[in-house]
Parts: sequence; C-alpha cells; structure tokens
Amino acid sequence: MPLLLVQIMATLQTALDLPGLRLVTLDAFRSFLQSLKFSDIGAFIGPTTAAFVRLWPELTPPERASAAETINYLVVENADNLSRYVQDVADLSEIDELAQANRRLVRARQHWSFDDRLGHLLDRIASENDVVTHQALRELKTLLEANTVKVQTLAAGDSFDPSIGRLVEVLLGASVKDGPENELLRNSAFECIGILGAVDPDRFELPPLPQPPIVLENFVNTDEAIEFALRLVQDLLVGAYRSTNDTKHQEFLAYAIQELLRFCGFTASLILPHHAAGQVDERAQRRWDRLPRTVIEACAPLLSTRFSLGNLKPMPAATFPIYSSTSTYRDWIRTFANELLQRVQGSTARQVFGAFSGLLHLEDTVVAQHLLPHLLLNVLICGSEDDRAKIKVEMETVLTDQVSPTHALSENSRLLSAQVRLSLSSRCTSRTSTQERRADARTAPRSRRPSSRSWTT
Repeated sequence: MPLLLVQIMATLQTALDLPGLRLVTLDAFRSFLQSLKFSDIGAFIGPTTAAFVRLWPELTPPERASAAETINYLVVENADNLSRYVQDVADLSEIDELAQANRRLVRARQHWSFDDRLGHLLDRIASENDVVTHQALRELKTLLEANTVKVQTLAAGDSFDPSIGRLVEVLLGASVKDGPENELLRNSAFECIGILGAVDPDRFELPPLPQPPIVLENFVNTDEAIEFALRLVQDLLVGAYRSTNDTKHQEFLAYAIQELLRFCGFTASLILPHHAAGQVDERAQRRWDRLPRTVIEACAPLLSTRFSLGNLKPMPAATFPIYSSTSTYRDWIRTFANELLQRVQGSTARQVFGAFSGLLHLEDTVVAQHLLPHLLLNVLICGSEDDRAKIKVEMETVLTDQVSPTHALSENSRLLSAQVRLSLSSRCTSRTSTQERRADARTAPRSRRPSSRSWTT
C-alpha cells in the first residue's frame, strides 16, 4: 500500500471532524478516490463508509450530497469491483439519500447466512479503527435483536456453538477500550452483551490468545531480539498504522516501524527487482519472506523512508511512586512506561525500545500496555538497585490503593492499574519458568546454572 495514500487518507479522515472544513474535505475525498485504482482504495472502503454514516446526522444538505456521491461511486458505479470488500461496507439502510447504494449492497449480500453476517461484523468490531468498531457494534445490536431465536439456539445445550466464544471475546475486547472518547463504543458493546445474556462460561471456549513474545536472554542474543522486534511490528504496530485516522499518531507509528525494520536488517533492496537488488542478506530475506502478506504490504513503503521525531520534547521526569501523582490509568501507565524506557540497559534493548519514544507521548495506552512488561524485566534484571527499589515501591503503592483507597482515581482506573500489576507478576513468573526449563535441557544431568536475577515482591 503506497505510503502517500495512507497518509492522505488519514489526513482526510481527521479533517472530517472539523465542521468548517467538512464540505471541502468530502469533495476532496471523492476526487481523490476517483483518481485511484479501485484495488488501491479497497482497504479504505470500510473506514470511509463508517465515517460518513457516523457523521450523517451532522452533515448539511450540500455535505450529504457530496458524501452520497462518494458512496455511490464506491458501491453503485463500481459494483463489479466491490465483491472483495463488500463485507467492509457500513450499513446504509437507515439513510434515505443512500437508498440506491443500499439496494446494491443488499443484492451483494443476499446470499449471506446469519453466521456470515455475524462473522463479518465481528471482524469489523475487532478493527483497530474505532469508527469502524463503533459502527459495526451498532449493526451487531440490530442483528442480535432481530435474530433472538437464532442466538438462543447457538447458546443452548451442553456445548455452545463456537461462534458464541468469538462473540464474547470480541465484545469483551471492545468493552475495555480505554478513554472517555470511547464511552459510546463501550456502551454499545455492553448493550450487545446484554442482548446475548448471561451465558454459562463452562459451555463455550474463548479462542486461544496468541502467546506474547518472551525475551529470555535480555536482548543479548541478536537473533532473539530481531524476532521480538518483528513480533512488535506484526502484532502491535501494523494494524494501528493501517487504521488510525490521527496524522500525528500515524507519523509516530511509521517512525517506530521504520526503526524496527532497520534494526532487523531490512532495506529497500528487498523489494527491488532481483536484477537490481544488489547484495541482499539471505537471513534478512528469509525473515522478510516469512512475514504475512498484509504486513509486507504495509511495511514495504517504509523501507526507504526517513521519518524522524523532529523536535520532540522529552516527557518531564516523574517522581516515584508515579501512581500517587497521576489522575487516570492512562496517565499512569504512559508515564510509568516512559520512565522505564529511560532506564533500559543495553545498546540492543535501547535501539528496540527507543523506536517507541514518540508513541509514549500520545494518549494511546495500547503501546504502553504492550511494552511495559518487557521494559520492566529489562530494568529489573540489568538496572541499578535504586531502579529496583523504585519499581517495588510503585507496585506496592498500586496494591495498597486497592485495599485502602487514598488516591483520587476512578474505580475503573484503579482496577486497570491493579490488573497491570498482576499481569507483570505473571509475565515475570512465565519468563523465569521458561528460562529454568531451557537451563534444565542444556545442563542435564549437570546442575542448573542461574541465567538471570530473579525478582519477587
């Protein structure tokens, strides 16, 4: 996917929220989309239609006319090209001005079963794009209300249909999205959970969660560090980069991906024709070829970019315990992660984690939550005694506030902070157990040698 295309679409999506620029933005949307191949804009059909439907009640008549013309171009005029992306289009049935497009959409989806509709909606709800997620939740609520008998059938008997596990997983994931701007999204998820009802958790299984990467040798082993960096790109960064509508967020995501790709030894030679590629490292080529196609499409344009953090000001130094001086979970976890980032030891670890310094300045908590266990382990193992003492005080402060609340924090923020504390302990235990198993395998029948400093609180 061309980098410039991603940036332009993010800019247009951001400008839609500015009423004074809305009409010219909608006109620009249409002109820009009409100038591209349909295959290039296919990935943006879902976010574009979801954004238009969300804003429709706020649009003036001229703005609605412009938005309708764009949607008709996507859904009606390009009906033959729509089949690959029809599952991504937002529901248009409640908008009179889009009746023609809706009829075309209904025809394209006429053979869908209930299971098909449910599966496509769950895929959209799991999107990194909050606009897409919220619109899909609204559509899911309508689907569940109109098919209560079918839902009851799926959630009946000693063993529920597997779709119930996926439904519960996706709804719970949407219901815990942090931030006041996601309140409507969370409420929509709660409404869907209420329609589903109190299903017996012993009668269905949640889909298995992908195991988080564990760095056993604390970034001393370069190959292990590269695999860890690739997991960060694949599991954390690419999805957010492709779906964000915030241009600053996108810029920092692009910088992080760019820096991690360089750390992994990937260069623009990987995507040049073989006769012009020159000397390409075979190990880097094999790693690149193993990546999923969607990841390669997103990363390829970033192999030759020169993003920088510019004049990004460092975050002010925090005083431990950080928890006592922050007013929200979001502030706490971002500040805590940033403080640990400044204390990371080892050139390889600093190179990997340094790619995220810009993202920790933003309001998004996902990156901080994902990095915090790895930052913590590095500092605990390689940091100073003072660093370990401060971390110990931080964790004790979080737990003490659960028993005897003294900090002016919302109940939700307090609970989320405690969950992070328990997750960190679990990750430390998991790493220690894995190291011990490896040590047993390497040294048997000799006595085991400790491979790192253990930590308990």
